[in-house]
Amino acid sequence: MPILRPVFALAIAGRTAKDRPAPPPSLLRPTYYHENQRRVDRHRDLAGVGALRPGRSLGAPERPDSIVYINVLEHVEDDQAELHIAHSKLASGGRILVFVPAHEWLMSRFDRRLGHYRRYTRESLTKKFEKSGFAIRFSAYFDVLGIFPWWLKYRVLQSEEMETSLVRAFDSFGVPLSRAFDSLTNFRIGKNVIVVGEKSEPQKR
Repeated sequence: MPILRPVFALAIAGRTAKDRPAPPPSLLRPTYYHENQRRVDRHRDLAGVGALRPGRSLGAPERPDSIVYINVLEHVEDDQAELHIAHSKLASGGRILVFVPAHEWLMSRFDRRLGHYRRYTRESLTKKFEKSGFAIRFSAYFDVLGIFPWWLKYRVLQSEEMETSLVRAFDSFGVPLSRAFDSLTNFRIGKNVIVVGEKSEPQKR
């Protein structure tokens, strides 16, 4: 069975201005719909992909099969409440995928400048999922090679910039190499964590 079913609701954090970083959207209480819609429009070839319109609540029969938060939940002050809302909006058997930065010991001034309230461990995030009623279907760390550069640049040197050239270089060369090391470590450590949860079918009496 695939991890996710056809995606209906999608939240992706956008880039932030250097002088005034803006938090990305809360998926179910969106304030940055237009940014998300532009991103979603790039994937119109995937059936069922959509962003949530402002002021419009989801309800049957259009409850999403899947909800995806990519670099969003760490920007939401009450992340537990957000997960509760996501659970209430999903269709029965629907799934939620959350991708977030990992490890509080990597928390930096740059994180706070981006509007991060926290970083996560796999354990802390899965507990929040379970508290909101989700059954865990998948959880893993990844990008093990990204830990040291982040720690050095943002914790030790306390940089508050992310140079585009360095990001592109790491995406081109570091990410493929990190994937290989992720497999070697069995995804037990990494700079980011991903968790997939499922809204269980209601019990029949």
